Amino acid sequence: RLALAHFNLGLVLEDREKKSAALKAYQEAIKHAPDFVEAHCNLAQLYEKLGRKRDAFRHYAAANRLSE
Repeated sequence: RLALAHFNLGLVLEDREKKSAALKAYQEAIKHAPDFVEAHCNLAQLYEKLGRKRDAFRHYAAANRLSE
Protein backbone atom coordinates (compact mmCIF):
# COMPACT_ATOMS: atom_id res chain seq x y z
CA ARG A 1 0.00 0.00 0.00
CA LEU A 2 2.75 2.42 0.92
CA ALA A 3 4.61 1.59 -2.28
CA LEU A 4 1.50 2.35 -4.33
CA ALA A 5 1.05 5.68 -2.53
CA HIS A 6 4.63 6.68 -3.38
CA PHE A 7 4.15 5.52 -6.97
CA ASN A 8 0.98 7.58 -7.37
CA LEU A 9 2.73 10.59 -5.84
CA GLY A 10 5.49 10.12 -8.40
CA LEU A 11 2.94 10.20 -11.21
CA VAL A 12 1.45 13.45 -9.94
CA LEU A 13 4.85 15.05 -9.42
CA GLU A 14 6.00 14.02 -12.86
CA ASP A 15 2.84 15.50 -14.39
CA ARG A 16 3.69 18.75 -12.61
CA GLU A 17 7.24 18.68 -14.01
CA LYS A 18 8.77 18.16 -10.55
CA LYS A 19 11.24 15.57 -11.78
CA SER A 20 13.53 15.48 -8.76
CA ALA A 21 10.65 14.92 -6.36
CA ALA A 22 9.14 12.31 -8.72
CA LEU A 23 12.45 10.42 -8.74
CA LYS A 24 12.43 10.29 -4.96
CA ALA A 25 8.83 9.10 -4.90
CA TYR A 26 9.51 6.28 -7.37
CA GLN A 27 12.64 5.32 -5.42
CA GLU A 28 10.58 5.14 -2.24
CA ALA A 29 8.02 2.96 -4.00
CA ILE A 30 10.77 0.54 -4.98
CA LYS A 31 12.26 0.64 -1.50
CA HIS A 32 8.93 -0.54 -0.08
CA ALA A 33 8.23 -3.00 -2.90
CA PRO A 34 11.41 -4.02 -4.77
CA ASP A 35 9.34 -6.10 -7.21
CA PHE A 36 7.11 -3.18 -8.30
CA VAL A 37 7.62 -3.43 -12.06
CA GLU A 38 5.72 -0.25 -12.97
CA ALA A 39 7.77 1.81 -10.54
CA HIS A 40 10.99 0.48 -12.10
CA CYS A 41 9.64 1.34 -15.57
CA ASN A 42 8.60 4.86 -14.64
CA LEU A 43 11.87 5.47 -12.84
CA ALA A 44 13.80 4.21 -15.87
CA GLN A 45 11.84 6.48 -18.23
CA LEU A 46 12.43 9.47 -15.99
CA TYR A 47 16.14 8.72 -15.72
CA GLU A 48 16.26 8.46 -19.50
CA LYS A 49 14.61 11.88 -19.88
CA LEU A 50 17.23 13.28 -17.52
CA GLY A 51 20.07 11.79 -19.55
CA ARG A 52 21.02 9.30 -16.85
CA LYS A 53 21.29 6.34 -19.20
CA ARG A 54 23.13 3.98 -16.83
CA ASP A 55 20.47 4.44 -14.14
CA ALA A 56 17.74 4.04 -16.75
CA PHE A 57 19.27 0.80 -18.02
CA ARG A 58 19.52 -0.60 -14.50
CA HIS A 59 15.80 -0.08 -13.86
CA TYR A 60 14.73 -1.27 -17.32
CA ALA A 61 16.75 -4.43 -16.65
CA ALA A 62 15.13 -4.86 -13.23
CA ALA A 63 11.64 -4.44 -14.72
CA ASN A 64 12.45 -6.94 -17.46
CA ARG A 65 13.83 -9.47 -14.96
CA LEU A 66 10.79 -9.09 -12.71
CA SER A 67 8.40 -9.49 -15.64
CA GLU A 68 9.74 -12.89 -16.64
